[in-house]
This record gives sequence, C-alpha cells and structure tokens, in this order.
Amino acid sequence: MENKTVNIDSTWKLTDVLDLEYFIHADRDQSEDALDNRDRKFFIDRIQPELKKQNLRAAPGNSLVIRLWLELRRREFKGAGGKPRYLPGERFREVYRLLRWFFIFAGAATGFLMAAAVLHYTGDQPINVAIYLGVLVFIQAVFMIILLLFLVFRKLRPKSSHLPPFYGAAINLFAGMMERVHRNVMKKARGEMDQKGLNGYPSALELLQTRRKVRETVFYLPLFILFQIFGMCFNIGVLTATLIRVAATDLAFGWQSTLNVSGPVVFRMVRLTAGPWRWLLPPGAAHPTEAQIEGSRMILKDGIYHLATQDLAAWWPFLCLCVVFYGLLPRMALFLAGVFIQKRDLLKLDFNTAECDRIMTRLTSPLVFSTGGKNENADAFSRPGGIFEEENRTHADLLKYDTQCMALIPEEIFDLCPSDELLMRFSNRFSLKGIERVKVTLDVEEDRHVFEALSQKYRKGRMPNLFLLMEAWQPPIKETLSYLRELRRVLDVHLLIYIGLIGKPGKDTIFTPAADSDFILWKRNIAGLNDPYIRPERLNP
Repeated sequence: MENKTVNIDSTWKLTDVLDLEYFIHADRDQSEDALDNRDRKFFIDRIQPELKKQNLRAAPGNSLVIRLWLELRRREFKGAGGKPRYLPGERFREVYRLLRWFFIFAGAATGFLMAAAVLHYTGDQPINVAIYLGVLVFIQAVFMIILLLFLVFRKLRPKSSHLPPFYGAAINLFAGMMERVHRNVMKKARGEMDQKGLNGYPSALELLQTRRKVRETVFYLPLFILFQIFGMCFNIGVLTATLIRVAATDLAFGWQSTLNVSGPVVFRMVRLTAGPWRWLLPPGAAHPTEAQIEGSRMILKDGIYHLATQDLAAWWPFLCLCVVFYGLLPRMALFLAGVFIQKRDLLKLDFNTAECDRIMTRLTSPLVFSTGGKNENADAFSRPGGIFEEENRTHADLLKYDTQCMALIPEEIFDLCPSDELLMRFSNRFSLKGIERVKVTLDVEEDRHVFEALSQKYRKGRMPNLFLLMEAWQPPIKETLSYLRELRRVLDVHLLIYIGLIGKPGKDTIFTPAADSDFILWKRNIAGLNDPYIRPERLNP
C-alpha cells in the first residue's frame, strides 16, 4: 500500500530551494487543470492529514505547506518511470563537495608556493619584510576591505541588487559547472532518462539568474563561503611554508627604503601593526625591538656582513603573527559569519512570491467540477463528501487568505466591472475578500496621482493586495511594462501585484477566458521584468 504520510520538516537547505525552483519551472508548461487537480489531491490526501496530526493552533505558514508539497513532488519525480532520476539539488551537492575540496587544496598550495617564492634566500641578500607583508598579507587585506565596503553598502541600501566584486560572475560560473556535470552524467546514462526529459531539464544557470532577485544571498553565500575556505587554507599554506623554511634554513629578514625613514619611525609602525596581539605576548616577543629594527636595516652599498644574526632573525615571529591576525583570523570570522547568515537566511526565506502564492492557491482553493451539467463549485467547503468534509473545515480555514484588494481597472472597461462581480471573480480565483476599485489610464504621467496615493498607503502600512485587470487579447506593449515597473518602484519590493487577464468581450460580459496563446505571451513578457512578486493569472480559468 502506498504510504500516504509525509514527514513534516519545515527546515530548508539550499538543495531544497534549488529543487523548489526546478519544480516551479517544470510546472510552467503544464495545463492549469492538471496542476489544480494534482495539488488539490496532494493537499487533501497527504498535506492536510499531516497538518491535522500536528494540532496546529495557528495558521500554518507558507514555508511549512510548501515544504511538504516539495517532498511530495520529489517522491513523484523519483518514482516516475522506475529509473534513477536526478534533481538540481543533488547535482549542486555533488559539485559543491568537489569544489570545497578543490578550494582547500588550491588555497593551501597557492599559499605555500607563494610564501616559498617570497622566502627564497640565497645567503647574500636578506628577505625584505615589506615584500613579504605586501604580497602575502596586504593584498588579501585590501580584498577583504573592499568586500566589507560592499557589505556595508548593501546594508545601507538594501534595495540595491549589486553583488560584491567577482561574486556575480562566480555564481554564473558555478551554475554552469552544475549544468555541465548534469549533462555529462545524462550522456553516460542516456537510457535512464528519455530525450524529452533531458531537454526539459531547466538550466541551472537560468534558475540562479531568474531567482537571484528573491533569493540572492542564499545563492551567493555558498560561493562566499568557498572563497573564505580558500583564504583560510591560503594563510595556512603561508604559515606552513614560513615555519618550514625557518626551521630548516637560516633565514635572514631585513628592511630597506629609498625614502628617508628612520628606525624609530619603522618601530612605531611595527608596534602599531602588532596592536591586536601585543598585549597577549611578553615584551620582545610580539615584535622586534627598536634596536633589532635598527640593526636589521639593509643599506645596499654596505652589504649584510655587518648586520647581527639575532637582529635578522627577530622578524619571523612578527611576520607569522601578521599572517594569523590579518589573514587567517579575519577569513575564519568571515567564514563563520557566512555560515551563520546562510542558516539565518534559509530560516527567513520568503515564500510569498507570486509562484509560491500560486502553489498555495492551487492547494487550498476548491476545485470546479460539474455533476449533471450543474456547476457545484459554490459552498464546496461545507458540502459532505465534497472538497472538504465538515470535520476538516478548521484546517481549510487556516489556510484561506483573508485580505483586502485594491483593483486598478483601465478606464475603457471600468464601467463594465461592477464591484460585486469583481468580488465574486476574485473570491473564486484568488481567495481575496473585499475590493476597492480605482480607475486608471495605464499612462505613467496621467496616473501619477494614483502612484502617490498608493505610496502613501504603503508608507502608512495600509497597503492591501494590488490587482490590475487587463485584457489579454491586447499584448503587453512597452508602455504597459513601464507602467508595471513604476508600480513596483513606488511600492514595497515584496508586495504581490496580481494581474487578472480576461479575454475578448462577449455579448453579455467582459469576463471571458483568455486564450492560451495570449496568456503565454503575457507570462513570457512579465517574466522578462524579473520581478518574482508579479503574478499574472487568467481571471476565468
């Protein structure tokens, strides 16, 4: 007998997010009726019984319900065809594990080899401490400062979509590697998946690019963590090479400068640099003394034979401590911060996007079906044997939305959309209750007063869901898309904007179904806006 229970687990991992985006992508080419029937059955047979067992005292959040939906979709995917099938999350896990080991070895090898090159000593010229610090400490410190400045910039401007330098390109490279791994595996095991399945697999690069706006930190933090792993291993490699050279050879360190810099000035600079660890170590151990610094100064015309060995050897503890405190420890701090932020962001994932809202609507809205030619959609929740039996009404009500709606209606069809009929359409399709009609011209300048009013409502925390009624048979022209961009500019980035599409007006009503070709065209153009909080739907499915 098929197991009709699903383990409840509301925690999310990045592999779960990738699989969720994959299934959302896969559903775009499916018929609405098939999706409604599938998800309704999921909810009634699997999800609702699981929620009922939990004795929830409040409405279950989208995160929990969609997590259960994802597990059911995975089971359905894995069981289809009886042959092994692979999801993007699995590919990500494989590639990430390989990349982690690569970054560990690459970082350690790079640091070791660079330090070995800098510490190359022939015996006739001491190693310049300025070159050691500049190449092995200063350069990576500059990169960390730039990174921190970008993080501060993003904190001050949270709506900015800019990534730190190189991270955007690294995300695309990482996604391309995921896709290549998948393609290579499929070529070797083409019998495990038919050609249609292979071609239907969405590009990992496409998934990351299209969803970056809503889940940006979740997608770039794995790369951020990998870079910190590289940095930590780089500094470990530097320390290893330095200590091996110090233990195995008689290294001499010194300093020189064409500028008129005296020993006391260099001592003050060294003392200031050693500030983070000077209080931890006894005097003379944290950094060279003023006498040792003066005694290790190199003058080209004088050579090195007059310099004392103890002065030339006094620098290496200071150099190692510079690597630890300005290289290794900051990288470790950034690594731990990246892990913490990733876990925090996964706990705070936004499941109120248009796609997640669409899934919730399919799960919780009654199906439309006919018996004897009569539409039996009305009052389906309370009818025994219908969508929900009486004992299940509590859980149905927990998941029903109860929100007000502001409807923007073009002036040419405003008088043909009475409030009561609009409310009925909204209630059936979007589970929205309450309506306020606003006449618009769809011209940005002429509707400026509407944008100002909406902006004031948003700032006062009174912004309801926004609904825009459009005739699907008129394609979305450039001005329409500009209008939507302006709406988003004046409103919160996370506020859902519903676009209800209707077909060509009929004899008795304008609420006719939108043609499939028109609906697909609208969805494609709306997707081009890269706004995950705009939801185009046919008002009459």
